[in-house]
Amino acid sequence: MSELSISVIIPTLNAEAYIEGLLESILSQTSMPNEVIIIDSSSIDATEEIVRRFSDRALPLRFVSIPREEFSHGPTRNFAASLATGDILVFLTQDALPASTTWLSSLIVPFATEPMVACVFGRQIARSDANPIIALDIESHFAQFGNDDYLYQAVDFDCEEECLDFKGRLGWYSFNSNVNSAVRREGWDVIPFRDVAYAEDQLFGRDLIEAGYIKVYSYHAVVFHSHHYPLIGFLKRYFDEYRGLKLTLDVVDRVTLVTFLPLVLWGAIRDVRRILNRKMDAKIYWCLYSFPYHFVRRLGAYLGGRYEKLPFGLRKILSLEGRQ
Repeated sequence: MSELSISVIIPTLNAEAYIEGLLESILSQTSMPNEVIIIDSSSIDATEEIVRRFSDRALPLRFVSIPREEFSHGPTRNFAASLATGDILVFLTQDALPASTTWLSSLIVPFATEPMVACVFGRQIARSDANPIIALDIESHFAQFGNDDYLYQAVDFDCEEECLDFKGRLGWYSFNSNVNSAVRREGWDVIPFRDVAYAEDQLFGRDLIEAGYIKVYSYHAVVFHSHHYPLIGFLKRYFDEYRGLKLTLDVVDRVTLVTFLPLVLWGAIRDVRRILNRKMDAKIYWCLYSFPYHFVRRLGAYLGGRYEKLPFGLRKILSLEGRQ
């Protein structure tokens, strides 16, 4: 593992609330990266000032600024990767925070043990101050990958052409998240991130599998990551997310007008059961909150998966990013 050089890449935009803690955490790792590249979209807060404070620390660091209007998820990461010197390219978002000093070593070790591993994505858990419903949601999502490291490749699906149809195994087949992931440079040289509006990381995960590479889920490479939104914000976020899945992967959530309420009720009931079985404050409040949360989530999924049928103005209103 020590023979592999590591470049950590972090896109930022007005990241002053997060970036110092993130860089301190990287400095505390038992396996240190060879460099950290901050690719900043012309922040107007103290992001650059905070990053510059680390320039004299034991952390080779580059701060690269690009015009905000030139940012896009795939091409910006490709540009940062082209500047990097590492054998392994580690991608984080500015609001991710490694949960232990062994995060980086856990993320990197699969590359040293299997030469066909081209991508490793790590586990995410909610921050301590997160909405508990969101924390349960994140926990449920990553639980589908199991409680240990696992290798995914096309042969796992016992099919050939049928593998390309997902067949309900989207998470296993294409999931990858640039919130917390690593890519072998040789794999990225062959298959860079595509220039798509959303879900460039999940499309990358699918492209690797289809090309015969191995993708690994690293249970032990954990970061804290969660978002704070009011209910209307979650509606917009899920609209963007499911529109992205439709645009990029042609995947639509199973929610329909017929299944809408049953899925909302099932999600709320599942949350209530888990809430009542755990120690937490304000259990009654969060039990009551669960129904409207799942309502806006499924509504966002339903509308996002059918975005092309909506008027342009409504799309912009529904989008957290204000996109049409």
